[in-house]
Amino acid sequence: MHISNNTFLFTIYLVCAEILSLHTPYNNLSIKQSLSVANDTVYFCPKDNCLQLRGNSLRNKTIVVEGDEVLNVSIKNLRTKNLIFQSNKTTYLTVHGNNKINHLVCHGQLDFNSKSEKDQLIIYNDGYLSSLKCHGFFMHNGILTIQNKFDESKGVNCKEEFYIEKGIINITLKGASCRGIVCSKDAFFYGGVINIDFPDFILYKNAKSPKGIKIKSMGIFNGTNINCNGYIEEGIECNGDMTVESGIFNLHCLDDCIQTRGNLMVKGGNISAIITKSSLLKERKYWKNHTGGDAIDSNKGITISGGYIYAVGGGKGDHAIDSEDSTIITGGTVLAFGGIERINNIPKLSFTTDSSYYQFIRKAKKENVRKVFLLNTNSEYKLLKNGKVYLTFITPKLACEKIYIYLPGLEYNDEFEIFSGSGNSPDFISGSVISVESGTQSPGGGRRKRAGEEFSRTRSGLGFESPACH
Repeated sequence: MHISNNTFLFTIYLVCAEILSLHTPYNNLSIKQSLSVANDTVYFCPKDNCLQLRGNSLRNKTIVVEGDEVLNVSIKNLRTKNLIFQSNKTTYLTVHGNNKINHLVCHGQLDFNSKSEKDQLIIYNDGYLSSLKCHGFFMHNGILTIQNKFDESKGVNCKEEFYIEKGIINITLKGASCRGIVCSKDAFFYGGVINIDFPDFILYKNAKSPKGIKIKSMGIFNGTNINCNGYIEEGIECNGDMTVESGIFNLHCLDDCIQTRGNLMVKGGNISAIITKSSLLKERKYWKNHTGGDAIDSNKGITISGGYIYAVGGGKGDHAIDSEDSTIITGGTVLAFGGIERINNIPKLSFTTDSSYYQFIRKAKKENVRKVFLLNTNSEYKLLKNGKVYLTFITPKLACEKIYIYLPGLEYNDEFEIFSGSGNSPDFISGSVISVESGTQSPGGGRRKRAGEEFSRTRSGLGFESPACH
């Protein structure tokens, strides 16, 4: 049976009509190449640069949208293999419903948006190192979910600027040496949520350096909530200066939760940076001698003028906060479990959860060596000033030699009380008031209050360290 070329083209149009509608008349659509067994590719060339794709008729095909100008593409419940935008200018992609593709490439800037917060695009990668590859990435709304199981894969691979102001990005990578987000230029985090998870510990021979967010230039964080979990070496790595204005950071990493080669400036936000440990590290050559890392680390200087920081270092020489130049704190609340390297001399509370370190300090004979208060690991404590709860915190599960706490408006000779436990009536665990007196003095007991007993409010020097110690 002979099928004419006209009949074949008519069949192609019927297939495409099932998934395609345009803002212009249908005859303005140009299909430059038909479906073929050789390449399984469909080319769309809308003359007005507006295109709508929907349905699953091209489930196993590659869709290429051509054009030299700005593209406006809308997808709704689309199922296809690969989606490629060839314009070197901006492609405005609007997502409707639940869409699922294998791979997304944009030769220009990709502007991601949706009609509602629940509209979603899922990229489940199967054979490509970059799940989403583009020159620039701007996200305004919707949900972008990326799953990739290949070694050295990247969730979002951005050659120019990265920008997010709203929406949710979920990235799960299961290969070795992966990157959640890679930005080759400046990155701006002005809102939305980013969740990055490396759930599996990779035992491959050359597996190393998995990173959550890699910024090769400057990074500004002002409102985005960022969660990095799993077997991630570094949560956020920034080659340039990094500024935190606001946002919530929940970072659990094996090495550095935040690492900058430039200066780090924290003006606000809520940062939880915790170095995690695993017995699996010993099974890998790369991690054989790895003991942890600095929770927050800068190759230059660190300036903290606001916000809330809860940082837990890896121990054995690794600090909660470390800088090569200096760390200057002028404001904010900082809880540093593991100490701070190169810190400016300002009033601070000093504790330990390491009994051996506590005994060493108790036996120290040198003048101006402070005695610190011994706390339990994985326990809740309250600091009271003038009868009011000033700060509530939980100590880490692992012992820390040095714990420094900086509070807004803290001054030398301020007095605090320590309570342990939760609830409205926690136990008073110390008979002494924490002060910033210099010199070597004895800790004030540490036993629990007996019924009917009142403790005297004498200054014992507990918990503070004199500037003379540095």
